[in-house]
Amino acid sequence: MSDLTKKKQSRSGHRAYATRTLAKVKKSMDNIVPEIAVELAQLKLTLKEKIETIKKLDETILDMLEKEEDVESEIETSSEFISEMYGGFAAIDDALKKLDEKKSSEVPVEITTATNVSQNSHYTRVKLPKLEVRKFSGKIQDWREFWDSFESAIHKNDALSDIDIFTYLRGLVEEPAKSAIAGFALIAVNYSAAVNILERRFGNKTVVQRAYINELLNVKPVFNANDTERLRKFFDTVESNYRGLEALGVNNEIYSEIVVPTVLNKLPEVVRLTITRNKEHLTWNIKDFVDALQAEVELRECHALTSLPANNDGSNYTRRRREPSTANTLFAGRMDCAYCRGNHKHEDCTRVTSRKERLELLRKFHRCYNCINKGHLVRECRARHNCNACGGSHHISICVKRFGERNDEKKGEKKQEENETVHVGNVHVGTKCRVALQTAQGILKGEKVKRVRVLFDSGSQKSFVTSRAMNDAKLHVVRNEWLEVSTFGGATKEGKMREVVDFEINSIKGNRSVRVEALVVPQICQVRNEHLEIVKGEYSHLKDLWLSDVCKSNDVLEIDILIGADNLWAFQSGKVVKGKDDEPVAVDTCLGWVVSGPLKGSSENECANVYFVSQVGNQSLNNIGFDVNKLWDLETIGLGNAMTYMKPC
Repeated sequence: MSDLTKKKQSRSGHRAYATRTLAKVKKSMDNIVPEIAVELAQLKLTLKEKIETIKKLDETILDMLEKEEDVESEIETSSEFISEMYGGFAAIDDALKKLDEKKSSEVPVEITTATNVSQNSHYTRVKLPKLEVRKFSGKIQDWREFWDSFESAIHKNDALSDIDIFTYLRGLVEEPAKSAIAGFALIAVNYSAAVNILERRFGNKTVVQRAYINELLNVKPVFNANDTERLRKFFDTVESNYRGLEALGVNNEIYSEIVVPTVLNKLPEVVRLTITRNKEHLTWNIKDFVDALQAEVELRECHALTSLPANNDGSNYTRRRREPSTANTLFAGRMDCAYCRGNHKHEDCTRVTSRKERLELLRKFHRCYNCINKGHLVRECRARHNCNACGGSHHISICVKRFGERNDEKKGEKKQEENETVHVGNVHVGTKCRVALQTAQGILKGEKVKRVRVLFDSGSQKSFVTSRAMNDAKLHVVRNEWLEVSTFGGATKEGKMREVVDFEINSIKGNRSVRVEALVVPQICQVRNEHLEIVKGEYSHLKDLWLSDVCKSNDVLEIDILIGADNLWAFQSGKVVKGKDDEPVAVDTCLGWVVSGPLKGSSENECANVYFVSQVGNQSLNNIGFDVNKLWDLETIGLGNAMTYMKPC
C-alpha cells in the first residue's frame, strides 16, 4: 500500500468520526435545555481536534498529488467538508449563547437598600465578565499558578462532572503536559489518574526548586551599564525566581552562597561597584542582593526620566570636564603624537608611517580609534567629529583612503582609464550597534547534496558560489566568464576567467527550490553569528517566525553562496514583518524567514569588514592596464574581444 493511499484512508476515518459528531450536534439542537450545555462544549472541543488533524492530512495529501486535475478536485472536496464542520461550530456557539442569556435572565440578585423613610427590596440582573483560565505551557514554574486557578474555576465546580472537567483539562494544557496525559481515554475514571501524573511531573517541589535556581544561574548578563531597560529586565527575572522560591518556603541561605556571586558577576563592573560600595557584600544573601539592585535600577530609571537633554548646558559642562575638547587638543601648548611621542599632530607622524603599526600601537595602549584618547573604546567614544578624508568614524591618521592615496603618490602610478564595469559587492561595516545580515541555510543540489549558508545581497548584481561548495556538491560548469576582483577603494584590479555553474537550492524543509547560475570564487566572506535563536525572543514581531539560519555553536559563519539581484526575487516572496524603526526586519524567502537590521546591545567588533567584487562586462582595448597576453589567448580560439565563451562539449 502506497503512502498516499494510507494517508487517504486515515483521513477518511477522521472524516467519518467528525461527521458522526456533527450529527450528534444537530440532534442536540432539537431540544436546547441547560443540561446539554456541557455536552455541546465537549462536542465542540472534539470537532476542533478532528478538524486540525484533517487539515494536516489534507496538506500532506496535496503535496503528494502529481496531476493538476486531482489537486483541483482534492481542494474542492476538502473545502466543502471543512466548511460544513465550521457550520457546526457556529450552531454550537449560537446554542450556548442562547442558554447563557436564558440562564442570566432567570437568576435574580437581591439588593437591599435602606433609607430613613422606608426599606424596599428589588431585583436586578447582573452579568459578570467572562472568567478565563490561562493555558499551561509546560513550564514547571507555572504549574502551581495554573493549577490553583483551574482548581478554583473548574475542578471544584459542583455543577461539572469528572468527564466535563477532564475535557476542560485536556483543552487547557499544551506540550509537553499534553503528551503526558494523551494516553488516557476521555472517561470519568481517568481524570484523577491524569491529575496525579501532572502533579507528580510538574508539581514536584524539588524539581520546581531546581528550575528556579537554574534560571537564576543562567539569567542573561548585562554588558552595558547605561542600558537601563536591560537592567530592569535582569532585575525582574532575578526577583521573580527569588519570589517563586520564597513561595515554596525554601530558605534562601541554602542557595545564596552559590547564586549571589554568580548573578552579581553578570552585571557590568560599574553597577557592581555601585551597589556593593561600603557594604558587606561577601555575606549577602539573595534578599540583600535583590534589595540593593532594586534601589539602583529604580534610581537609574528615575534619573533617565528627569535628566536634562543632551544639548543642555549642564550635560555639555560634564562632557567638557571628562573629555578634552577638539580645540583644546589642537591648540594645546604641546601636542604629543600617539605613535612616536613627538611634538606634532598624530596624522603628521613621519616615524611610524605604516597603518598596521599604528593600529597595533593604539590597541597596545588602549586608545580609541576615533579620538586617539585613552580610557575608552571606539564604541564608547562621544566625540562627534569624523574622518576628514572619508567621513568614517575613525581618526584620519589611520584612514584607509588616506594611506591608499599616499601609496599612489609614492609609486607615481598614472590613473587608468575607467572600465565599463558592473559593481557587485556586499559591505558589512562595524558600527556601535549589532547588525544582522540576511543569511539563510539551504540544501545545495548537484551530483551530490550539501548543506550551505546563503547571504542575500540586493547590492550585488551577480550571484556567487565558493569553489569548496562547488567541489563538495560536484556542480557542473556551463561556461566561463571574465571576472575582475578589486579591494574596496583600491586602484589595482586582478582579472581572471571564472567558471559559471548551474545548480539548485532547496529549503531545509524540502518544500521549495530555486535554480541558479552563479560565478565560482575561492571565498565570499565571513559574518558574525548574532545568535538569532536568542535574539528573536526580545522582539514580539519575530517570536512566531521560523528563522532559516540558526547556529548555536559558532561565533563566525562562513558564507557559501551569495545571491545577488539577478536571482534575489526568485527567493523572496515579498512578505515583510517590521517592528519599530530601530528593530530588525524579517523577510520571507523560500528558504525560510531571514532577519536584517539593527539589534539591541553594543557590538563587540571594533573593526570594519568590507568585501567588494567587480565584474567587467566590456573592456576597452585602449586601456593602459590591459593584459595583452589575455587578448592573444582569446584570439587563438577565434573569439576576439569576447569576454565570455562556452566550453566545448
